[in-house]
Formats: sequence, structure tokens, C-alpha cells
Amino acid sequence: MSRTVSAALRRATYAQQTGEVPVLLVTFDHEDLDTPRRVSSDPTQRVEVSDRIVYGTVSRGLTFYYAPFELALPSDQEDAAPRTRVRIDATDQALVDALRALVSPVQVTMEVVLASSPDLVEAETAAFDLVDVSYSAVKLEGELVLDALTREPFPAMRFDPARAPGVFRG
Repeated sequence: MSRTVSAALRRATYAQQTGEVPVLLVTFDHEDLDTPRRVSSDPTQRVEVSDRIVYGTVSRGLTFYYAPFELALPSDQEDAAPRTRVRIDATDQALVDALRALVSPVQVTMEVVLASSPDLVEAETAAFDLVDVSYSAVKLEGELVLDALTREPFPAMRFDPARAPGVFRG
């Protein structure tokens, strides 16, 4: 599948050395969360000063807090449903506590921006479900899968003379 990306991202991708930093923005959303939880792969700027210094990325007016994590972008293969694994270091226990309290899968979206132009989304994914989640004192880990239509019954109903008389002409 082809994607349209900016010239700046293409130059940075193909350059032997570059000052551009691709930033992965991940949003965790669920109907039971007050607000979506957002994390960034890059400490682009200081975003909050309270009792501690916090870094993150501000993109389109939304604050994504920096948290070290490992995530491979899902593949674009046409013959297989995209899936990948995510591992987030529990530097902020509030994220782990919020996700741990939920009983149904969390929706996860991923976006790629450049640190120099965080309001321009270079690539984004559909909403994945976070499943098979495990927690520890230092990390949150789980698998990201698309809501596979293969789990849905097909066809949803049977075509018999009682339900679809127009299909069966006597």
C-alpha cells in the first residue's frame, strides 16, 4: 500500500545523516476513560512543570507525554490482518493504572510526525485493539490487533424461503 508523505520525511528517510526526528504518537482510548491517554516516543519539548519536569510532544493542540516504548508499525500486507506488539515502560504509573482498570479492549491509534513539524501527520493507522495485556511494576505489554472481520459470522443470516422469498421463486 502506498502512502503520501511530505518531502521533509522522504529527505530525512533517505539521508545518510539528518537532524529530523520521526516521532511516534500513540493514543489509548476507551469509553470508560475520562480522557484518552497519549504517549510520544520523543521528549520533543517540556510540556508541563509541576512537582516534576515532564517532556512530550504537542501535536494539533494535544499533549502526548513522553514514555519510552517499543513498537513496530504494523505491516501493510494485503493477505493478513495487521498486528504488532507494544511495550511501554511504566515511568508514569497513572497510565498503567488507568489501562489496568478496564475490562474490555482499549482502542489504540498510532501516528507518525516529525519533531520539526508535529502538527503534520505523516502516517496514521486505524484503531487497533490492545489485547493479551500483561503488567508489571516496570512495563505494560500487549498485542495490537485490528478488529478482524474474520471473527464475524458470514453470512449473518441464512437465505431460506421464509426469510428471503424473493430469492426462491416457485
